[in-house]
Amino acid sequence: MGIEGSAARLLGTVELDPKEAVSNVALGDDRLFVSLRSGYGYYGFIGGGPVGIGASDGIGVGLPGATNVEESTYPVLVASGIAGGDLAFGRASLAGGDYNSGASLAASGKRAVLSNGWRGKLSVLDATNVSAPTLVREESVAGYVQDLRTAGNVGIASLGQDGVQTISLDD
Repeated sequence: MGIEGSAARLLGTVELDPKEAVSNVALGDDRLFVSLRSGYGYYGFIGGGPVGIGASDGIGVGLPGATNVEESTYPVLVASGIAGGDLAFGRASLAGGDYNSGASLAASGKRAVLSNGWRGKLSVLDATNVSAPTLVREESVAGYVQDLRTAGNVGIASLGQDGVQTISLDD
C-alpha cells in the first residue's frame, strides 16, 4: 500500500503457499525483507492467501503448518521499488533449526540477518539483486535467538542466558 494523505493504495501482492504465514518484516535501503513460517508448527495449519506489499506496516496472515519437522524451512520474500511504485520481488529459502519458530529478522542496506529456529543458524541474505537473493554466510547458534538487531554492518543476536553472538553482514 502506498500512503497518500489519509488514504492507502495497494501497490501489489504476492501469493503465499497455503502452508506459509508472515513471521517478521524488516526494512533496509529500498528492500523489504519478509520472513515466512512454514513446516512443523504447534498450532497446525491455518493461513495462506495473498500478502499485500506496500509502504505501511499492515502485512500479515494466519499461522503456519506442516506435517513434520523435516519440512521445516524459512522462506524469505524480498521486495524493492516500494517508494517509487515499481515493485520487484524475489524469494529465498533457508533450512530450519531443531524446532520451528518465527525467524527473527533485521536489515541493513540491501542485506538482512535472520535466525532460523532453535539451535539453528544466523544467516546473512544479500538482496542486491532482488529477483535472486543470495545466502552470503551462515553461522551456527547454540540457543534461542530472543532478539536480533543490526549496528552498521554487524548482526547482533541476543541469546538470553547464553549471551550475545554477532555476525558480519559484509562479504
